[in-house]
Amino acid sequence: MTVKLDKLFYFRLIRTCPVISILTILSICFSLFAFIVYRDALPMFDDPIIGFEARNTELSNRINTWRLLIESTSWNGALSLYPKSSSSSNNNNDSVDDDNIRRTTNVQRIKSNKNKNNRNKLKNRKNKMKKSNQSLPTNPFESKNHFSNQFFCGKIVGDYVQIVIETNDGSNLLDIKSIRNLCQLDQRILRMENHDRKLLLNNSTIFTEFCESKNFDKCCPSWSLTNFLMIFANKTNCDQLNEEDVRKFIKHLDSCSPFYAGHYLNEDCSVEEPCPNTPPECFQHENLVFNVFHYLVDYRFMNMDKKILNHLVETSTDSIPFLTSTSIILPIAKSSKLMPYYENITNSLQQFSRSNENNPFSTLNLIQWFRPSSTSKSNHLSFDNVAVIAADMGLKYTLFNKSLISDLMLPSLA
Repeated sequence: MTVKLDKLFYFRLIRTCPVISILTILSICFSLFAFIVYRDALPMFDDPIIGFEARNTELSNRINTWRLLIESTSWNGALSLYPKSSSSSNNNNDSVDDDNIRRTTNVQRIKSNKNKNNRNKLKNRKNKMKKSNQSLPTNPFESKNHFSNQFFCGKIVGDYVQIVIETNDGSNLLDIKSIRNLCQLDQRILRMENHDRKLLLNNSTIFTEFCESKNFDKCCPSWSLTNFLMIFANKTNCDQLNEEDVRKFIKHLDSCSPFYAGHYLNEDCSVEEPCPNTPPECFQHENLVFNVFHYLVDYRFMNMDKKILNHLVETSTDSIPFLTSTSIILPIAKSSKLMPYYENITNSLQQFSRSNENNPFSTLNLIQWFRPSSTSKSNHLSFDNVAVIAADMGLKYTLFNKSLISDLMLPSLA
């Protein structure tokens, strides 16, 4: 009986006072919504990868540990090398107050002279701006040009494109076959230097549009294991390299590895500015030993991780050490503007796959080069027995936005 009465009352209320009922419901909804919004802070969407990063993995734990270490070793962190003390801060405050009192008497004297000097400075700045505008380079590539007589263009910096290579058959990267395949991978795919007439690919200029040049002539060479090996062996082509060159190269790295493990070598070592307590041959060939160990090879190569931790100075045996991965650093700055470079490679490989059915490259492999799958090594961009497993080109967020938009197309159409 009570349920029927409640229903009748509800129906009468809606029929007689519909406006009051609707306003009451809306006010309750808005009040609850306002309570939810103002109770906690709104989520921030400045970083697009928040919510997509991996958690409870080995890589995420390392990144979190590195972040905590940077925060703890900052100037006001718990592990700071310059802790602040109360006594020193009080003394500094007293000295600052005394200095401020003394400075106030001199400010009025200086103001009049400053006004005169500022007028002269403005005139000089205008004249300098006119001269600088007249002397601006007309060549758009001049800012990316290097005047150097050496093989490479300066030092390796973190802004360059980095490509990580591994063997897809478990072989050693230091055998002569893998070294030649590395050279072909760098020249034919990454630098687009196709000398085969059968390849009618319109990709000869796209790399030069983004690369840094040397003496306004050609693009700077890539920092790779094969190029350092050619410098060491005094060869001009990868086809001229032999097993004896590789053996001498490994012996040279092995003999100088203790100096890198002992932090005697750094990026500034050169023949003009030698590093102390280091043999001259260890920083010759454009600081070969430091660049190879620091940028191009795996950290476990020649047991370098154990040498650094345990301060070992002995060298390895005469056998060729096993190298699992290496890096190729291209003379191109990482940027979202490299999307044409990525798309041009994709279109070129499509044409190449049509002309040759047994092509070791494929468009699917190239797409998964930038979006690699850890479950299948066959998805990597490969050349014979070497494969690209990772690439840092500065296209992470651009490709993420492109993939997100493409994934939202069908739901939006539906």
